[in-house]
Amino acid sequence: MVETVDSRDFNRICITYSSEKSERFYGFGEQFSHMDFKGREVSGDESTTYAPSPFYMTSNMRSLYLQGYNYSVFDLTRDDCAEIKELPEWMISGAVVGMQGGTAAVRRILKKLQTYNTLISAFWLQDWVGERKTVIGSQLWWSWEVDSTRYSGWKKLIKDLSDHGIKVLTYCNPYLTPVEGKMNVQRNQFEATKLDILLKDRQGRPYMVPNTAFDVGMLDLTNPRTESWFKQILATMVDDGVRGWMADFGKGLPVDACLYSDLVFFMRASFRNSPNLASLFWEGDQMVGQPNDGIKSAVVGLLSTGLSGYSFNHSDIGGYCAVQLPFLKYLRTEELLLRWMELNAFFNKHEHYILLIFRETSHGSTVSSTPTKEHSHFSRFSTIYNAWKFYRIQLVKEASQKGLPVCRHLFLHYPDDEHVQTLTYQEFVVGTEILVAPVLDKSRKVVQVYFPQGGNCHWKHIWTGKVYSKQGVEIPVEAPIRYPAVFVKDGSVIGERFLDNLRQYGIQ
Repeated sequence: MVETVDSRDFNRICITYSSEKSERFYGFGEQFSHMDFKGREVSGDESTTYAPSPFYMTSNMRSLYLQGYNYSVFDLTRDDCAEIKELPEWMISGAVVGMQGGTAAVRRILKKLQTYNTLISAFWLQDWVGERKTVIGSQLWWSWEVDSTRYSGWKKLIKDLSDHGIKVLTYCNPYLTPVEGKMNVQRNQFEATKLDILLKDRQGRPYMVPNTAFDVGMLDLTNPRTESWFKQILATMVDDGVRGWMADFGKGLPVDACLYSDLVFFMRASFRNSPNLASLFWEGDQMVGQPNDGIKSAVVGLLSTGLSGYSFNHSDIGGYCAVQLPFLKYLRTEELLLRWMELNAFFNKHEHYILLIFRETSHGSTVSSTPTKEHSHFSRFSTIYNAWKFYRIQLVKEASQKGLPVCRHLFLHYPDDEHVQTLTYQEFVVGTEILVAPVLDKSRKVVQVYFPQGGNCHWKHIWTGKVYSKQGVEIPVEAPIRYPAVFVKDGSVIGERFLDNLRQYGIQ
């Protein structure tokens, strides 16, 4: 007998059931600290995330999915489905070059990368709105209109890039900054204030929200007039030829603002149903290092979201957050940058903050940098990324139909292998046919690769052709820079086509 009660009679609901000591718990949205949460409480602190999801699956093939938006805590300290849209093909065909600097800088970088035959899908120009100096360095004008001085000939630049088959992405969020001192202002906070579409404080005034070195007004998206006004801003970008943007801070983009079917926007903040609404996701601002809040956390975040229903996710090559103060320096090394390029060549989106190579910003720079070496390496791995495009298209379609991620924790295909259950960032599979064991530690030229049990398959090293037939063993594999440890299933049609493409493109 099931009895229905009024939910207002309760302020919390607890569900308790027993779990075997060896049972492992995966999921909970995008997590950066752990893959397996058995023995931990998932509520905050080290499990704090931009993209939580009240969902898990276990090594015993059990899962729990909570509907609704109530605050939830998962206490695992004791032993006792959304449709995903396909990404447009252009988005997964080459590198997304993220940079700043203006029209002349974009043309200069394009020319430089073309000398290396770099395959480029898009330029991501987050400073399209212009840049200003603040007490912490250079920051953007959040006014959501093109800065015609910094990006002179904006529409022509977009058209010229389009003639090369290259799209333009920008940046947008639900905040508006005061624009005193900015030239050529048309749409700004004053207009939003006049339209009465900003959040208000208790005195009825626009609520100015502190954000780093300045205060911002925030659009009130519960106001129907806000949606119409913000759509006009996005429509203006699209009319100029922009094909997508980063929708930052998670709350700034109405879900029905996509005006054309091949527009793309990517977000870092999300919840359970977000994969049904956003094109893809981005892991946020990793530190520019090897520790857990760096390149390793990027892999853990990718795989944990994949186990939580997020098929399309990515990190910025080289990380983003750095520190350059007289008493503290935390800068990205050239080695880290090159290794991150190798890693992201096997993500579903190959993205790179070029601005951090060539310029010092408030976020940092690359030390011991050799631009020629970086360009060459970037070109090499954008070509490798293109070599498995045919398989990526297949995986993107599969993701939209079944919700499977492009990059997967081995647990999804080898659930009975207990060693696989202990893996975090050490390795992953692309679909079912490509095994990647990235180099994530400083000065490392050999990685320990674990070949899982099950499937009766052998793995072929893509650089030497050596076939590894033993299962359930960990074997050291050489992985110098330019040659990460990547394998395909021996005899696989997908694997052989990937290898043929590498040979055809001259990758050795």
